[in-house]
Amino acid sequence: MGSSDTLICGCAMRIDGAIGGLLLLAADDDAGLSLADTLLERPAGTSTSWGDLERSAVIETANIVGCAYLNAICAALGPAGAAGILPSPPVFLRDFPESVMEAVLMEQPVLSEIVLLARTEFRIDGTPVACGLVFLPDAAGVAALMPSAVDPGAGT
Repeated sequence: MGSSDTLICGCAMRIDGAIGGLLLLAADDDAGLSLADTLLERPAGTSTSWGDLERSAVIETANIVGCAYLNAICAALGPAGAAGILPSPPVFLRDFPESVMEAVLMEQPVLSEIVLLARTEFRIDGTPVACGLVFLPDAAGVAALMPSAVDPGAGT
């Protein structure tokens, strides 16, 4: 998530349905502001602070990316995913990496001991916008996605 002395921004979504848990899309502060500039069709470096418009652009990005990610999970689950996965509206977070992760992981011991990480790189007009995607499935989600993690005999 970055250096402990560098601010990051992120959007967290609570997940309910066939699989529950939490989804977090995060980037360092500069990358998040750069993404906001790109989405708002501004020259790079225009956004220097998080106003309502910048937060809204990043929240909508998290909504789109998060829903696409969850739709792919539903498709991979086949008939078990037909029940769907319902995300909450994303919530914008901005703090140091430890604080953001603490807020997101507050429920983690209740959900599962498994964390799925995806390193993501978006390119907009050839310019990379780096961010991280963290998915924290609940126990039922871990069982559905990774049966061998719950029952070591299930993978054989």
